[in-house]
Amino acid sequence: MVTSTWVYTPKSGTINKQIELAEKFAEIWKKYGAKEVNLYALSGAQMGNLAFTARFENAAAWGSAWDEVNQDEDFSEIYKSLEELGFNWVSHITARQLMQIKSGSGKLNLRPLPS
Repeated sequence: MVTSTWVYTPKSGTINKQIELAEKFAEIWKKYGAKEVNLYALSGAQMGNLAFTARFENAAAWGSAWDEVNQDEDFSEIYKSLEELGFNWVSHITARQLMQIKSGSGKLNLRPLPS
């Protein structure tokens, strides 16, 4: 699995609109193959920031979706709406899952993912 995470600071007082736009972004990412899409309110050193994540089966699926999303007119319109609200990008991280950690009957089972 590959997870792409965009961290940003929304303009104060826009959280409801941010959530509405994240739902629209999620539909587009799912249309192009995202298996799971989430919006997180961060805490700790990132308090006040939001993180939008999109998860894909593999790097090829992520790359293909990235290409498609960047060509999508609806995505461009939604992004303009986000820009109009006001926000600051903090970071973007793409991570490849190396293993899945599952707990069983009292002991931890580490299972490497297929390559």
